[in-house]
Amino acid sequence: MKFKKSTALNTTGCDSDTGSALAQQVAQKTVRTRRASNDQGYWKRRLFHRYYEQDGKKVAAPDWYVRICHAARRHFFNLETGNEDVASKKARDIYQSLIAEGWERTLAKFKPKPQPSSTMTLAEFADLYRRTIRMVEFPPDKPRVERYTNCLSFIARSVCPII
Repeated sequence: MKFKKSTALNTTGCDSDTGSALAQQVAQKTVRTRRASNDQGYWKRRLFHRYYEQDGKKVAAPDWYVRICHAARRHFFNLETGNEDVASKKARDIYQSLIAEGWERTLAKFKPKPQPSSTMTLAEFADLYRRTIRMVEFPPDKPRVERYTNCLSFIARSVCPII
């Protein structure tokens, strides 16, 4: 076995040339830069999928979600897209709106509550239900939503038949 003969050893017993190079490599790997909250990459790391149980199996919702905390309040936002880049941009926009306008305006803009009309047809109600169900914390799957609306339609037709 041959050993490399070092000309200059530092106090740790390492070659001064390779020791400083190693220290620089370690420093580069351990130094982390923190992204600003207005950066898209900052929000990409905070995206997640919600999970729910269907037929005894854990199923991921297709849309991305983000949880935003500010001023002792936190809310989940359904970003309504499966595209990670688009979702991170929308999360950033929500946060910027929150900082600029506050919780009330931000929630009104990004989590609007449907305004019920005084009279609503069954088809309008079914459409409202389909839109609103996407905003709940654990939305049912599409076949179940369609089954609910079909059952409601059946009940309405049996109670009040169309003449």
